[in-house]
Amino acid sequence: MTRQTIDSRNVTDSVYIHGSDPEEQRRLSTLNAFMNGPSLREINVQPGERILDVGSGLAQLTRAMARTSGPNGYVLGIERDARQLAEAHRLAKEAGEDSIIELREGNAYDPPLRDSEWGTFDLAHARFVLEHVPDPLRVVRMMLRAVKPGGRIVLEDDDHEVLRFHPEPPHFRVFWDAYVETYEHVGNDPYVGRKLISLMHNAGALPTRNTWIFFGTCKNLSEPLFRAAPVRKRDEPRNSVRADCLPPYQGAECDQGGSTKKGGKNGDRKDSLCIQPFRAATMRERNEPRGFSPRDLSEPGAQATDTSTPSCLDASLPSCLPYSIDNRQSSIDNPIDTFAAAVSNLEGIIRFSRRDIVDPGLLDAATFDAFEREFHEWSQLPDAALWYAICFAEGRKSPTDALSEPRP
Repeated sequence: MTRQTIDSRNVTDSVYIHGSDPEEQRRLSTLNAFMNGPSLREINVQPGERILDVGSGLAQLTRAMARTSGPNGYVLGIERDARQLAEAHRLAKEAGEDSIIELREGNAYDPPLRDSEWGTFDLAHARFVLEHVPDPLRVVRMMLRAVKPGGRIVLEDDDHEVLRFHPEPPHFRVFWDAYVETYEHVGNDPYVGRKLISLMHNAGALPTRNTWIFFGTCKNLSEPLFRAAPVRKRDEPRNSVRADCLPPYQGAECDQGGSTKKGGKNGDRKDSLCIQPFRAATMRERNEPRGFSPRDLSEPGAQATDTSTPSCLDASLPSCLPYSIDNRQSSIDNPIDTFAAAVSNLEGIIRFSRRDIVDPGLLDAATFDAFEREFHEWSQLPDAALWYAICFAEGRKSPTDALSEPRP
């Protein structure tokens, strides 16, 4: 679809302003690499869940959810762009994961679900979708119809007013205002993130929580690449983690009832469930980088290779994927440069947005070029800092709400 003004197209069409050429796909792939871990922790996929991922793109997060859902789950990704879908298939096959997900071509308003599939999903998820459609409420209503009574809806999206640079490049604000206007120019909403709870409510869902996923960084910040997150059972508090997902530490031991008791190291029993409240000191060793948490390091399909790794969990209850000490060490030794990745992502956004900003006259070419130079200079500053967060909202379909509406 060509990029047009809202006046010259059907308002039910959606416009993804970034395109899907190979360079954009590389940008998205890098973005996924260090965003998916935090998203997974908030989504909290449960083993065996049926999941609908709307706007699955390159399907990297789709596959991560499938790994967590496990062999008894089912994950269906819907993507409207044929080129994105083809690359998603290629990446899945390259990773040996083409069999763990199903991908279908279709749009977020009317996804290609069979009649028998409506109202059967445990979770419907959409990330960075609603900002690219002129009618986000219609998408959320579709997601509500797709889940079963009591099923969850998870929305992750942008509020572009949140972004801050410091020190701020002189032309940052005029550039960013013009960039935001490119969304409005095609009928999309660059501030939809702040409206996620309202969208759920207006669609008929029961909103349950909202939060931020921090996406900021600063010069010289390197962190371990996020891995699949452990799964927290529904009846466990949100600030708890399973002790079998932690490296050995002093001070807690599982008892037969599943609680912890003081004294000694975690035992190696496999007959009880061990939950411990989140405390930063227990989650990160002093010599580990800030932002590192052992719960980020579960490696898909990995097996524990160190007998000192605590295991307080009945093997029939897969609360988290096992990880090996080797995987943990390699993640610490080979962290991702999050600042460089964020700069690369923003460079792509600046480059891809030039036509949409300059051609309609939202910003003159000289000012655009000036900001592009300033951004490069900013990225070299020793105190450069970027502040940003993604809006996250979760809601449920009423347990008594049957699939009363017809297929969209």
